[in-house]
Amino acid sequence: MPFPVTESDALRLKKQSRDELDAEPRLSWLLRRKVCVPDRTVGYMDRASLVERAMPTRSRLTVLIAPGGFGKTTLLAECCRRLSERGIVTAWVSVDESDDADVLDSYIAFAFQYAGLTIEGASERDGATESRAGLLARALEARREPVVLALDDLHRLKDREAVALLDFLIQRGPPNLHLAATCRRLPAGLNVAGPVLEGQALVLGADDLRFSKSEIGDFFDRRLSRRELVSLAEESAGWPMALRMQRNRTGVTRGAGEARRIVENWVESRLWEGIDADDRELVLDVGLFEWIDEELLNEVLGENDSMRRLQTMEALVGFLE
Repeated sequence: MPFPVTESDALRLKKQSRDELDAEPRLSWLLRRKVCVPDRTVGYMDRASLVERAMPTRSRLTVLIAPGGFGKTTLLAECCRRLSERGIVTAWVSVDESDDADVLDSYIAFAFQYAGLTIEGASERDGATESRAGLLARALEARREPVVLALDDLHRLKDREAVALLDFLIQRGPPNLHLAATCRRLPAGLNVAGPVLEGQALVLGADDLRFSKSEIGDFFDRRLSRRELVSLAEESAGWPMALRMQRNRTGVTRGAGEARRIVENWVESRLWEGIDADDRELVLDVGLFEWIDEELLNEVLGENDSMRRLQTMEALVGFLE
C-alpha cells in the first residue's frame, strides 16, 4: 500500500520543483515507485517498429491491453523514455488498488511536475475532483506542445471516482494531452469507445505484442538453429514471458538457479493476480497432467467444464499456449 498522502502533503508538494521533490525524504521512495518511468529490463531487446507504432503522441489515446507477461510495461516505458529524450513532457503513474480519486489526482499532478510542468495556482484550489482536474487540464493546454500521461497497470484501479477522473481527462482533456495506459482489462466505467470510434485511439492487444519468428531469433542473439527457432516459435506462440523464461533457462543471461527463482517470483506475483482461489486450485491441479485433455480433466477432477474455465481465464493467455 502506498504512503498515504494528506491534503497538506498534496498542497505542499504541488508547489515544489522537481529537485525539491527528489530531495523530499519522506516521499522519495513513493515518488520513485509511483511517478518514475521504470528502468530498462536486463536483456532488453529493442523492437523499434513496435515502439514507434505504440508511441503515445501518435494518438489521442493509446491502450496496451493483454494478460501478464506480454511486455506492456516494458514497451510503454521505452516509449516514455524516448519521448522525454525528445523534450516532451511525459508523466508516469503506476496505479494500484488503493488509489482513490484524491490520491490519484495528487499523483498525476506530482508526475507532471516531476516531468517538468509548472502548474500555476495548484495550491489555491481544493474543490471537487473535476475542478482540480480542470486546473491541471488548463496548465497542460497552456503549454500548447504535446504532453503525455502514461498510466501503468490501469486494471488495478477500483475506485469509481478515480475512474471518473480519468474518463474526464479522456473525454474533456485539452487536445495536446495524449494518454497511454497498460492494463489486463479496462476498469469498469472507463469509456474508450468514443476515441476508438472517432479514430483517435490505438489499441494494441496480445497478438500485436507477440514476438515474430524473426524477433525470436534476434532475442536469442541468432544462436538458435533453424529447427530450434521453428520449435520455440510454435511452443511459445511468441509470448514474451515464455521466451524470457527459455532464454534464462538456457543460461544466455543467467544461471539455471536464478532463472528458476525469477520464474517462480513472476508466477507468484503476476500470473496469479486476479485469479481467485478456486480457479488457482484448478490451474494447479491441471499442472499435474502431462497434457491437457478435456475428457480426462473432467473425469479426474470430477467436473464438466474444466476446459471452459481454463479458456476463459484471461490471465492464462500465453501461459496455456
